[in-house]
Amino acid sequence: MQRLYDENHFDAILDRCTASEVPAPDAGTYELLLHETFCCKKRTIRYSDQDTGDELALISHVTPVPGVPWGPYRIISRLRIGNVVYEASLKNP
Repeated sequence: MQRLYDENHFDAILDRCTASEVPAPDAGTYELLLHETFCCKKRTIRYSDQDTGDELALISHVTPVPGVPWGPYRIISRLRIGNVVYEASLKNP
Protein backbone atom coordinates (compact mmCIF):
# COMPACT_ATOMS: atom_id res chain seq x y z
CA MET A 1 0.00 0.00 0.00
CA GLN A 2 2.83 2.38 0.82
CA ARG A 3 4.35 1.83 -2.64
CA LEU A 4 1.01 2.60 -4.32
CA TYR A 5 0.66 5.67 -2.12
CA ASP A 6 4.13 6.96 -3.04
CA GLU A 7 4.02 6.10 -6.76
CA ASN A 8 0.69 7.88 -7.21
CA HIS A 9 1.70 11.01 -5.26
CA PHE A 10 -1.09 10.72 -2.69
CA ASP A 11 0.43 13.44 -0.49
CA ALA A 12 -0.51 15.98 -3.17
CA ILE A 13 -3.87 14.31 -3.87
CA LEU A 14 -4.91 14.31 -0.19
CA ASP A 15 -4.10 18.02 0.10
CA ARG A 16 -7.02 18.62 -2.29
CA CYS A 17 -9.43 16.29 -0.48
CA THR A 18 -12.07 16.75 2.19
CA ALA A 19 -11.02 14.92 5.36
CA SER A 20 -13.54 13.51 7.82
CA GLU A 21 -12.85 11.46 10.92
CA VAL A 22 -14.35 7.97 11.09
CA PRO A 23 -15.47 7.05 14.62
CA ALA A 24 -13.74 4.05 16.16
CA PRO A 25 -16.00 0.99 16.46
CA ASP A 26 -15.09 0.75 20.15
CA ALA A 27 -15.48 4.49 20.87
CA GLY A 28 -16.40 5.22 24.46
CA THR A 29 -15.34 1.85 25.84
CA TYR A 30 -13.15 1.34 28.88
CA GLU A 31 -10.71 -0.72 26.79
CA LEU A 32 -10.21 2.15 24.34
CA LEU A 33 -9.72 4.60 27.20
CA LEU A 34 -6.99 2.39 28.70
CA HIS A 35 -5.34 1.89 25.33
CA GLU A 36 -5.28 5.62 24.58
CA THR A 37 -3.97 6.40 28.08
CA PHE A 38 -1.07 3.92 28.13
CA CYS A 39 -0.22 3.19 24.49
CA CYS A 40 -1.40 5.34 21.60
CA LYS A 41 -4.24 7.24 20.00
CA LYS A 42 -5.54 6.28 16.57
CA ARG A 43 -7.55 8.59 14.33
CA THR A 44 -9.00 7.13 11.16
CA ILE A 45 -9.57 9.69 8.42
CA ARG A 46 -11.63 9.27 5.25
CA TYR A 47 -10.32 11.46 2.41
CA SER A 48 -12.93 12.29 -0.23
CA ASP A 49 -12.79 14.09 -3.57
CA GLN A 50 -14.09 17.64 -3.04
CA ASP A 51 -16.07 17.61 -6.29
CA THR A 52 -17.60 14.14 -6.39
CA GLY A 53 -17.52 13.07 -2.74
CA ASP A 54 -15.93 9.76 -3.77
CA GLU A 55 -13.63 8.22 -1.16
CA LEU A 56 -10.01 8.27 -2.33
CA ALA A 57 -8.28 6.99 0.81
CA LEU A 58 -8.91 5.63 4.29
CA ILE A 59 -5.88 6.17 6.52
CA SER A 60 -5.34 5.71 10.26
CA HIS A 61 -2.85 8.01 11.97
CA VAL A 62 -1.35 6.46 15.12
CA THR A 63 0.33 8.68 17.73
CA PRO A 64 2.01 7.12 20.78
CA VAL A 65 1.70 8.61 24.24
CA PRO A 66 4.90 10.08 25.77
CA GLY A 67 7.30 7.40 26.97
CA VAL A 68 6.37 4.82 24.33
CA PRO A 69 9.59 3.82 22.50
CA TRP A 70 8.23 4.18 18.93
CA GLY A 71 7.18 7.12 16.85
CA PRO A 72 3.99 8.02 15.03
CA TYR A 73 2.99 6.04 11.94
CA ARG A 74 0.08 5.60 9.57
CA ILE A 75 -1.92 2.60 8.40
CA ILE A 76 -3.19 2.86 4.83
CA SER A 77 -6.35 0.74 4.68
CA ARG A 78 -7.82 1.74 1.34
CA LEU A 79 -6.69 3.69 -1.74
CA ARG A 80 -8.60 4.50 -4.90
CA ILE A 81 -6.53 4.97 -8.04
CA GLY A 82 -8.70 5.70 -11.06
CA ASN A 83 -11.54 3.19 -10.94
CA VAL A 84 -9.59 0.61 -8.93
CA VAL A 85 -9.90 0.38 -5.14
CA TYR A 86 -7.00 -1.24 -3.30
CA GLU A 87 -7.84 -2.54 0.17
CA ALA A 88 -5.32 -3.82 2.70
CA SER A 89 -6.41 -6.99 4.44
CA LEU A 90 -4.95 -9.63 6.67
CA LYS A 91 -5.96 -13.18 5.91
CA ASN A 92 -5.18 -16.50 7.48
CA PRO A 93 -3.81 -19.01 4.96
